Amino acid sequence: MARIAGDNPGYQFRMMRNGPGGKLTATPYGFELASVTTIIGATIPKPFSAGAWYGYRMGLEGVMAEYKGRSLPADAEMLERKLSEQGRNPNQQLDVSRNRGFAAHDVLELLATGAEDEAHNVSRREESDSGTAYGRAVLRWWEEKGCPDAYDRKNKNFKWKAEQPVFSLKHGYAGTADLISATEVVDLKTHKPQVGFTKPGKGPAYLSDLIQLRAYRTAWEEMGNPAPQGNRIVIARSNGNYLEDFREVPESLWLQCIEMYKHLKEVSHGS
Repeated sequence: MARIAGDNPGYQFRMMRNGPGGKLTATPYGFELASVTTIIGATIPKPFSAGAWYGYRMGLEGVMAEYKGRSLPADAEMLERKLSEQGRNPNQQLDVSRNRGFAAHDVLELLATGAEDEAHNVSRREESDSGTAYGRAVLRWWEEKGCPDAYDRKNKNFKWKAEQPVFSLKHGYAGTADLISATEVVDLKTHKPQVGFTKPGKGPAYLSDLIQLRAYRTAWEEMGNPAPQGNRIVIARSNGNYLEDFREVPESLWLQCIEMYKHLKEVSHGS
C-alpha cells in the first residue's frame, strides 16, 4: 500500500508478481482508497478563528518589523508584496509549519523504532534551523509517559508500530496511524490546541482529530487485530511542552463522515 504522489488524495493498492530473482514487483492492476484525512477534510470544517487570528498576528508582526519608524506604503498591494518578500504570507508560513510537523513526526518514529540518538539529533536540528521545539516536546512526552520501555525484550519486538498503514475494504478508506500498540492508538499533532480546552468536557484536540483516531481504530480491527483499549492525541507545542487528549467518539460519527463524503463526490461528479 502506498500513498499516491502529488495531489491525488488517496492510497493505491497494487497486485504484485514475482519478478527476476524472485523479487516482488507491482503490476498495473489495483485500486485506490480515499485517505482518512481527505474524507475528514471534506466533511468536518476546521475552526476558522485560530487561522484568522494567526494571519492577523502575522501581518502585524511583519508590518512592525518592516516599517518600524518609517511610513507605510499608500498602496495595499505594495504592502502585501513586501510582506510576502519577508515570508509573512500565510501560505508560506503554513509550508514552514508543515516542515516543523515533519520533524516532530520523524522524532516520534525514531523513538518508536529504538533510534533515540538520531531522534535527539533531529530535535536539535529543528531548534537550530527554525527556533521551534516540537521535536523536544515529543522527546519529553516519550520520557515522561514511560515510553522508553517500548522494546519487549521477552518477545524481542517493539511494542509500538510506528507509521502503521491501516485500511478498510468494507468502508473504502485507508490511512497511516502514527503509533499503534496492543492497547492504544496514538496520533501526534503540532497545531494549536482548541480554544477553551481547559473547560469541563473539552480537550485540546479538535473534533476532526478524534474522528481520525476512530477511523484508524475501526480499520485496525477490521484487519484482524485486537481492539485497542483506548486512544490518545498528543499535541506537541513549539515551546517544547505537550498536551494530551484521551476523549473518544463513537464509530457511527466516522461512518457518517464516509457517507457524506460519498454523497459529495457524487454531486461533484454529476455537476
